[in-house]
Amino acid sequence: MNAPTRPTTRRLTVPAPLLVDVVAPVALYYLLSWAGLTDVWALSVAGLIPGASVLLHLARRRRVDRMGLMVLTMFALGVALTVWTGDARLVLAKPALFVAVAGVFCLSTLRGRPMLHAVAEPMATHGDPALTRAWHDAWATSVPFQRALRASTAAFGAALLIDAAGRVAVTYTLDLHRAVALANLPGLLALGGAIVFHLRHVKPVFHRYLDTRSANAAPERPLPR
Repeated sequence: MNAPTRPTTRRLTVPAPLLVDVVAPVALYYLLSWAGLTDVWALSVAGLIPGASVLLHLARRRRVDRMGLMVLTMFALGVALTVWTGDARLVLAKPALFVAVAGVFCLSTLRGRPMLHAVAEPMATHGDPALTRAWHDAWATSVPFQRALRASTAAFGAALLIDAAGRVAVTYTLDLHRAVALANLPGLLALGGAIVFHLRHVKPVFHRYLDTRSANAAPERPLPR
């Protein structure tokens, strides 16, 4: 059996979740504020967009996984908090709590199989069965690959905590209308750095593993005549 080869490089595009979860809610907030809605309701309605995208994703998959269930639970708690407090800044800052929980959870996986092992697998293998097997074999046998995945998971966990702290700082130090536009900036910068770290560390290590595996693969024997 032939050893798996490196996955082909795909052209970088703007991720759809970035447009849905970041750009669209901010744009809708300013539109609703211009139309006369209060800050609380403008933020609350704009916050429905990420929740709707999660519901659409779950409907397409026709099953609810743990991550989807956690997002929906956090969304429901956020709506309840909004109705209870009526505080516009708290509405804007409340995602920080959920992001911080995600960051702590990410870091908690470092002692076992790190979270990036499952999260990065589809992007690294593109669903190819041979590459998927190689991904799991690399984790089982390659110490450099294990170290790279753990380091990348730590980077993403730290980025999520920076995102949470930055959102709170922006929300409570700037004018609300400016804070809405800038609340996601610390997280985007931190997560962007984590993505660059991942691409420069995990991806090359996995590719070197594939190259070594391909070089060590026994050549196919010719069929007897």
